[in-house]
Amino acid sequence: MGQPVGGQPPGAPVWTGNVCTTPCSSGASCVPGWSCGALTGQAGDVCTCSYSPEACDGLDDDCDGVVDDEPATDEWCGSGDVPGTTCQNGACVCGSGGTLCGTGDGQFCTDTQTDSTDCGGCGVNCPYVGTDYAVCQAGACCYPDGALVVTDNPADYAPCCSGICTPAGGGGPECYCTRDGG
Repeated sequence: MGQPVGGQPPGAPVWTGNVCTTPCSSGASCVPGWSCGALTGQAGDVCTCSYSPEACDGLDDDCDGVVDDEPATDEWCGSGDVPGTTCQNGACVCGSGGTLCGTGDGQFCTDTQTDSTDCGGCGVNCPYVGTDYAVCQAGACCYPDGALVVTDNPADYAPCCSGICTPAGGGGPECYCTRDGG
């Protein structure tokens, strides 16, 4: 039976399968993260691995023959800069209903259906009009009932969550979001 080669620390899990005695002609014929090369005692090139702690990267880092094995990779994702993420297909992703926004150390999980700073997509901010901020409902920005909205054409403009923007009076470009239009 083969064992991982190269840099494995004492006490690390030991692969007891036949991965590192598998003949190969290129790295493509090995488990992702392993390389193809000469190994003392083998007649030809075989798959070899250099141990490192398992990470969510689409590779077999810990040389156990399994790519991104769980729960180690889920723990790796969740303990990083973005809590609540799990490993899927070599990338840390947000849980159910979440979207991963931001880049690098500024990544975070958010619900783009309700987050007014990432409404409908990352970086889509709901605006401030009149005296009120818009809210995010079902991935779209809208103004809550009672909000004062300033617009050039209240008759055509209905950014209200209830869908009705009642002119505020005085002939100005203002309207109030109301549930019943009155």
